Amino acid sequence: MSKHIDTETISQSILKQAMLLFAEKGYQGLSMRQLAKALKLTTGALYHHFRSKDELYTEMIHQLAAQDAEALYRLAAKAASNSEKIARFSAFLEGRAEYFQQILLLVFDHQRYVRDPDNAPEARFARIFEQTLNVYLQALIDVLGLPSKQEAEMVLDYLMGCFIRAMMTQHEPDFSQLPRIMKPLLMQANTIGNQEN
Repeated sequence: MSKHIDTETISQSILKQAMLLFAEKGYQGLSMRQLAKALKLTTGALYHHFRSKDELYTEMIHQLAAQDAEALYRLAAKAASNSEKIARFSAFLEGRAEYFQQILLLVFDHQRYVRDPDNAPEARFARIFEQTLNVYLQALIDVLGLPSKQEAEMVLDYLMGCFIRAMMTQHEPDFSQLPRIMKPLLMQANTIGNQEN
């Protein structure tokens, strides 16, 4: 039993550390051998936990999205009002700005790889960010009480724009407009909720 726990613990540690390495070197720029060396594992030990770089990368992306969604749900549970939810959400984003910028670097690098005609990735690997995007969208709908996926996409587009702009200007992301954007969406959600009751 403890061997299974150790294997799971090691796999989780690999996934956690791999994100920084992939963000730094890119998907194509990081081999399993380099990853194993950076993690202080043998290549064989790394392949024992993950059959391929695609599998490791896919699992890492899914785990990151699940952890982010869970953090958002915890954040919302502590808020007493919509205003407090938005304030906590803004603070959450500001506190993790560098992390979310690294996620975007992973997205850009992944898209460059899967769109290159010289590569032939499996369909599942090519779509990992579509699946991840849906995790984030559902969390935004649930946590912020947005009325539909369309509104969640609008909020996510705004947030990604803030992160991309910050990367381009080398400044901290500015979420000052988030309350102004969220207020009509939350009012619409409350109106829909009242009509259903």
